[in-house]
Amino acid sequence: MTDTLEQKEKQNIQPASIVRCRDHPEQRKKDKIERDNLKYNKNYQVLVLKHDED
Repeated sequence: MTDTLEQKEKQNIQPASIVRCRDHPEQRKKDKIERDNLKYNKNYQVLVLKHDED
């Protein structure tokens, strides 16, 4: 059985989403806006992972 979003919220389970953080400065701005929208408007917990290729 699949829980609805409302049921997950009652259980304090938040949906997951991935927003890539890209190298291009303009794309970085868009990614930050998307993460901020998830965090502040949708009440998601946002975890940012950064990966540098050497």
